[in-house]
Amino acid sequence: MTKRFAMTNVRTRNALWLIVALLLITSTRTTFAQVDGNVLGQNQTQEQAKTQYQQTPQPDPWEAEMQAFEELDRTEIYPPESILFTGSSSIRLWDTLEEDMAPYSVIQRGFGGSKITDVNRLADRYIAHHTFQAVVLFVANDISGSEEDKTPEEVRDRFDEFIDIIRSYNADAPIFLMAITPTGSRWHVWDRTRAANHYFAALADTHDGVIFIPTEDLFLGEDGLPMDHLFVSDRLHLSPAGYAKWTLRVRSYLEPVLGGWE
Repeated sequence: MTKRFAMTNVRTRNALWLIVALLLITSTRTTFAQVDGNVLGQNQTQEQAKTQYQQTPQPDPWEAEMQAFEELDRTEIYPPESILFTGSSSIRLWDTLEEDMAPYSVIQRGFGGSKITDVNRLADRYIAHHTFQAVVLFVANDISGSEEDKTPEEVRDRFDEFIDIIRSYNADAPIFLMAITPTGSRWHVWDRTRAANHYFAALADTHDGVIFIPTEDLFLGEDGLPMDHLFVSDRLHLSPAGYAKWTLRVRSYLEPVLGGWE
């Protein structure tokens, strides 16, 4: 009887251990399922947030600049024979533009960091309502060495679009395309930039009233490299000496086309 009782106890203990083991397994599976569900829920929430962000209209990075231009348009009077200068930061930072182009009136509409796609996209906002006798364009940020760079051919096509946009506003106004300047900070992409300049010259050859303004010769020294004194410390933007070079070159192209200084 004692032996039978001992065997019964062993069986009872084994059964109890089996029950405990089953409970542990069930609990673990439930926990894992909860964790998996939580992770899945988090992933779904992250994906939903990402999708919502992508679908939500983002503020235009140039909104402040556009509002500033609109304020100028409300407070300034521009004669219809004005020359509109537009493009990126080198136009915006041209502090002596009005003086350098005198006696012609100018409309200065450069916004720093912009690319030709920005100029084209926003043209209806800041160019369309102006009356002008000519347009000068300088944009230099489409080939900078970044992963977002366009090819020279893509830049050419966007400049071609710019010509069409201006023609829709003013069918007769001459359009001057300024060459992208060779700079020390972007010298590593000069071959591609130079190719884009060649395309700009070709555009001028194929469009009536479009004039290419070359500048490469103004900024390269005898060693074939950009001359540092023509740029500020960032080796990208022009110094006063650089703008003086620009002034003489731009005026030399404007005057024969526009008929002299009035």
